[in-house]
Amino acid sequence: MSILLKANHISKKYNTNINHFELKPSSISLEKGKIYILKGKSGSGKSTLLNIIGGMDRPTSGSVFFNNHSFYDLSDNEQSKIRNEKFGFIFQSFNLIPEMTVEDNIILPKYFNKNLKIDTNKISTIAAELGIKSLLHSKPSQLSGGEQQRVAIARALITSPEIIFADEPTGNLDSFNSKVIAELLVNVVLSRNTTLVLVTHEENLIEHQHVKLCMLNGELVVEEEHV
Repeated sequence: MSILLKANHISKKYNTNINHFELKPSSISLEKGKIYILKGKSGSGKSTLLNIIGGMDRPTSGSVFFNNHSFYDLSDNEQSKIRNEKFGFIFQSFNLIPEMTVEDNIILPKYFNKNLKIDTNKISTIAAELGIKSLLHSKPSQLSGGEQQRVAIARALITSPEIIFADEPTGNLDSFNSKVIAELLVNVVLSRNTTLVLVTHEENLIEHQHVKLCMLNGELVVEEEHV
């Protein structure tokens, strides 16, 4: 068993004039090459948990370890380097830059890290796997929703990350395309032995073996592995 990331008793409190939210102390370990499905009602804390373990939001208490290093004790530059090179992110909104071609959107991480080596063969291989190779010179506005999400997946994969965090990646798609995109995402991460954390509200989105997680009133419940 190879543990990539471990969160120990992480919590988060938000207090505003409008509402109050609390992520109760939660712990989780992510193993290399495993799929984790995180479900829960809207407002239960799924995205908050994902943002903390994905290195985008410091917890109020608790700690996150990535490859045995305390993530939030690292410098800002070290944290950014991990997010850029070791983590991949996919969101409900495709977050593609409309002025850029599909190819330029895929290699966007390179614009933030000049040391990244991304060759044309890698771009071509990933695009072919995702069925968008013929669209590399198109603009996002020329693509369907499903095609745009395939581009977003390619962008998350292009740095060969160790973990991909996907927050409702099929939320803007119809039921048919949701199933297609989810299965495609799972297949490409499994082929690379990449860990996937997938936040979704959809039941039975994937058929592959996975660890089922659930957020209940701000508390993480780790259920048995589902086959």
